[in-house]
Amino acid sequence: MIKLKQILKEFTGYSFKADKPENANKVIDALKKLGIGITRSDHIKSLKHLKTFEGGKMFTHVQYHYVQKEKGGDVYFLHQSQQYLRDQEVGVTELYVMHQTEEDYIKDKNKTVVGRAAVPTDKLLKGLKRVTVLRFS
Repeated sequence: MIKLKQILKEFTGYSFKADKPENANKVIDALKKLGIGITRSDHIKSLKHLKTFEGGKMFTHVQYHYVQKEKGGDVYFLHQSQQYLRDQEVGVTELYVMHQTEEDYIKDKNKTVVGRAAVPTDKLLKGLKRVTVLRFS
C-alpha cells in the first residue's frame, strides 16, 4: 500500500507566484526566539528575489519540522516550501509557522497560526541545527 504523505514532497509549478507574506514580522520574531538567525531584512531580500521568478517554472521541495528551543518550551511547526531551479540560484524558502505549548503539542491540539514569510534557505537550514527537532517529514 502507498502512503500518501510519502508521495508528494516535490512538485513543479509552471506559472510560479510567490506566496503573500502574512504577519512576517511575527514569523521573524518567532525565529529569533528559537535562535534561528533570520532577520527582517533577510525576509525582505528573499521575497524581492523570489518575485523575480514569478510567471516561470519553479521546482518546490516541501517538508515540515516541529521544533523547540529547549525541553518544556513552546513548540513551533515550520512548514517549508523550498524553491529551486537547476540552472539559477533561488535559495529561498517560503515558511509557514504555527505555535503551541509543549502540552498542546503532546495532545495534538490548539495550534495558533503565526504567519508566513520568505526566508533564505541556507540560513534556515543552519538555524534548524540549533533547535531540538521533535518531528519532521
